[in-house]
Amino acid sequence: MAQVAIGTRLASYGLAEATTPLEDLQVTGTTTYALSASNQAAAKRMHVLRPSSLDDLKKWIGLPGTAAAPTHVSSIASVLPRNAIANVNAAIDLRKALPATLTRDHVDALYAAAHQYVMTNNHGLEATAVSNVNKWLVALKPQIIVWLYRDIHVAAGAKLLLNTSHSVLFARHIEVEKTGQIQVKAAITKIDCAGFKGH
Repeated sequence: MAQVAIGTRLASYGLAEATTPLEDLQVTGTTTYALSASNQAAAKRMHVLRPSSLDDLKKWIGLPGTAAAPTHVSSIASVLPRNAIANVNAAIDLRKALPATLTRDHVDALYAAAHQYVMTNNHGLEATAVSNVNKWLVALKPQIIVWLYRDIHVAAGAKLLLNTSHSVLFARHIEVEKTGQIQVKAAITKIDCAGFKGH
């Protein structure tokens, strides 16, 4: 598979290659390097996306619309929540107007519908349900964190930790030596890279 230009990949997150300088990340020794806003060095490599629709979420962290649809990157790995996708209309019919104050059942159904739309090839939701979830999403104001690097190298015994709730680890190439780890503690994380090598 031909590699997609890094500028094209950055553009999918609304970034321009000319104004987005990328740096290498070397995680060495037996250290743990946490990608978090509290890590000042990592925070410089952090870009925040604010989705205004399910389509934004699907483009940034989800699966393509059909199983055969090509993706803009050469390699994607997504870590999905362990809970199975719920029948979103089991307790609440999201095709009806949402009340001003949402019940727990409403919130559960909205989360399930968003997950179903973003993380499946064929979501099967009706347009009215999608519209309601989009309105809720705008009110919720979620954030997607993109960690931007050129090449990432995780040495033997070292650990790269991602613990932001919804994030993208963006790089050209990632290499993890034997006993090195990339540890994900997040609801959904996408690894967007042109090449991944493990030993």
